[in-house]
Amino acid sequence: MSGDDKAPAIPLATAGHLARAVQLASIWLVAGLLPERFWWPLARARGCMKVALGLGRTAWRRERLATIFGDRVASAARDAVVADSFAHDIVSHLQRARENWLWPWRREVRVIGAEHVAAALAEGRGAVLWVSRFTYSDLLTKRGMAQVGLQAHHVSRSSHGFTGSRLAARFLDPFWVGPEARHLAARVVIGEDANATRTLRRQLKANQIVSITMGHVGAKWCFSPFLEGWMIQATGPANLALAAGAPLLPVFTTKNAAGGFDVHIEPPLPVPAEGAREARFQAMSDEMLRRLEVHARAHPAQYMFWRGRFERAPYDSKADPDQSET
Repeated sequence: MSGDDKAPAIPLATAGHLARAVQLASIWLVAGLLPERFWWPLARARGCMKVALGLGRTAWRRERLATIFGDRVASAARDAVVADSFAHDIVSHLQRARENWLWPWRREVRVIGAEHVAAALAEGRGAVLWVSRFTYSDLLTKRGMAQVGLQAHHVSRSSHGFTGSRLAARFLDPFWVGPEARHLAARVVIGEDANATRTLRRQLKANQIVSITMGHVGAKWCFSPFLEGWMIQATGPANLALAAGAPLLPVFTTKNAAGGFDVHIEPPLPVPAEGAREARFQAMSDEMLRRLEVHARAHPAQYMFWRGRFERAPYDSKADPDQSET
């Protein structure tokens, strides 16, 4: 192998990861030493400060909120929703940090609709959970399901966590991803598992649970109506479920009015009996977005409106072929 062909050496640390290590250390201390009843007031004050000073990409969140929700969130209330969105971020980080202490945080995580998973498993072909992007979804969906004896094989990417330095791999990733992993049957990492799709199909054939987070990254995708425009969704979850004959169950995880957390597992998405495969994917995606809209409108500050691919109108992917891999 020539010198030009050698893979670049992974640095010991980067400036960004060193700064992140300091930040995570401070979060870890606060999470372990500050009683949970103070978490939300502290997080809310910090969220309001960010909005007042225009920090943390406040302008971007405000713009996205207005674009996606339109008049569903009144203009006078948008700053409060953005401040709350920052606050929920902070609380979710504190929850993850507390999981790294010997004593976990105590708030209730209630699973609503576990019977839909049980019914799917009774059919013997496994179940695919399509997990929507809410602030508390990454950790609490897994924790709530594990509490009721439902551990999933979760599809992830190597970029989930921190990458690019030995410091990140050794110290930051276990801190960030570890709390999720302990509630899972396994983590199937795209890019690290060369046969990830085959692995997932094997798990479904063994009547196991597979969970996949909604997103726009994939080889194939489609646009579906959502609030004031159109959301792009990768069709991988629908493809996997159809190929295995497994039900595809939407999942929405949110904080409730009592201060606890609810993992909503809804009935399976209906599968059209006829039509081309792409048309069936489209119908399932459309229904998923219809259900997501209900939860997003009820909890706009918890819905991760600043992420994902959103357009005011759909367009033909054939005219923009490079986008099929975004």
